[in-house]
Amino acid sequence: MKNRFPDNNIVKTSATGVSAKLGLWIISCLFLLLCMTACKKEKLPETEPPAANFSVSPSSITLSLNDSYSIPLYVLKDKDTLPASEVVWESENEQIVAFYSPGVIEAKWAGQTNVIAQGKDGKELARCVVTVTDSNIYKLRLILKDKDKHATLSVNNPSGFLSGRAIQRRQKQSIAVDENDLPIADEYLQEIAKIGGTIVAKSKWLKTVSVHVNDPTLLQKYKALSFIADAKIVWAKRKNAYQGPAGSWSFPGGNTAAPHITIGSDNNVYGRAFENIRQNKGNALHQLGFKGRNMLIAVIDAGFKDANKNTMLNNLHVVGAKSFIYEQPDPFFMDEHGGSVLSIIGGAKPAQYIGAAPEASYLLLTSEDNTDEYPIEEDYYVNALEYADSAGVDVVNTSLGYKEFPLPGMTNTFEILNGTTAHASRGVSMAFSKGILVVVSAGNDGSFVGSPADSPGALAVGMANAAGSVITASSRGMTVDGRIKPDVIAMGAGAYRINSAANVVTGTGTSYAAPAMTGMAACLWQAFPNLTNQQVRDIIRQSADRYASPTLPYGYGFPDMQKAYTLAQSLN
Repeated sequence: MKNRFPDNNIVKTSATGVSAKLGLWIISCLFLLLCMTACKKEKLPETEPPAANFSVSPSSITLSLNDSYSIPLYVLKDKDTLPASEVVWESENEQIVAFYSPGVIEAKWAGQTNVIAQGKDGKELARCVVTVTDSNIYKLRLILKDKDKHATLSVNNPSGFLSGRAIQRRQKQSIAVDENDLPIADEYLQEIAKIGGTIVAKSKWLKTVSVHVNDPTLLQKYKALSFIADAKIVWAKRKNAYQGPAGSWSFPGGNTAAPHITIGSDNNVYGRAFENIRQNKGNALHQLGFKGRNMLIAVIDAGFKDANKNTMLNNLHVVGAKSFIYEQPDPFFMDEHGGSVLSIIGGAKPAQYIGAAPEASYLLLTSEDNTDEYPIEEDYYVNALEYADSAGVDVVNTSLGYKEFPLPGMTNTFEILNGTTAHASRGVSMAFSKGILVVVSAGNDGSFVGSPADSPGALAVGMANAAGSVITASSRGMTVDGRIKPDVIAMGAGAYRINSAANVVTGTGTSYAAPAMTGMAACLWQAFPNLTNQQVRDIIRQSADRYASPTLPYGYGFPDMQKAYTLAQSLN
């Protein structure tokens, strides 16, 4: 750049010209400095035009999962809206936010994530931070990959996790203790508890743990655990003030042993309850001396309101009572349905009310939350089944069923009710494989049976009236895999029961047909204790009046317990 200056040397002059020379020198320096600055600018490479100003509108957004459905987003280039055809949208976490349609987001679950706008070339243009809030509380069913290995428990030493009665039932029926009998490893339960929710149910058979969470964002943390395969919502409600752990209560006033009831040929001893067993000749077993003694029956129901104070039930042998419902820890606080069912099976008041198995022992378990209808009740139910199994019960009465649920994708449709899919149905099948006879009400909507009546292991019972006609409301149908349901019919329309006020009243439903059959089955099994649960179930079917040609709505028809006794004799 020096060649731009014709001469940059200072010319020598006399002393009298110093001022002029100094001024020339200063001017030259300033000019040189300007030239140098110009030189530096020319050395920089040419820069590209500034990047276009892309943004997402809005740049951040908060959605309420409870109130918002879908929100549109736009991409701006400078201040102009970019055509939708030039934008590709992506959510970093589709479990929190997904796209209902291009550019329209939908809240899926509580949490925070980014949605990204891309050009057609795949380059990111801009992003929006989306926060999803939720005013609900939830119960989640965590599905485990495995139960982990136990260092201290072994199938070779089942006394560590099964009662003596449970082990004896298996041995009597040649059923091996297997991995399904082992509980879920404590380490897994501890890891789940550390996340922050409350464990409200668990199933060693189905490898599930159900948790109550006040913070829905915990769902992602549960899924991140290495042993969790999946998580499903099984209960959702607005936040409320009370949640309490399940508990157990004693049965004061009950007998410490099964009562002794004398039943002769005079059917007046039954009171009005004779109508409940008349059609199936349950009294024939009683007259032979079989009234359920030494049989342990679990009644899994909605509640046993004041049954522990009921003077008409105060001589039953109740070995225990427990609630599996998180919000309702007292089995004797809500709903008299369970008490009515119990009375039909076990009533023991001569000349007033005699049930189908008055000398049996009873375990009272609540799993049905009567305040709503959610899949969590199936979790409670299977938990109660496993508890009953571990306690060594012989027979379970289930006067409940599940079809419709308010959660998307959780309804037990006809296609699902194949006996092997619904949660409660799988639980019944497992209980049956452990040697338990499970008697289930068929349902009261006149269509196909619900869960768990669809289980192949369930003895599903439909209802008739006193004249022997099946009621229209009694559920019936062929299952999707070709099995007829209900299995058998018993009295259920106008059945006599004891209510929470200790009065004998009538009620209608398959809920009241099932307990009559439960009690009669227990008496039959008492007479032939060497039979397996499958043999008892099959004999009851074979004794029915339509066994040779089963037809709807009867299934195999009305069992005849006198004939069943004869069939069992020949088999035994």
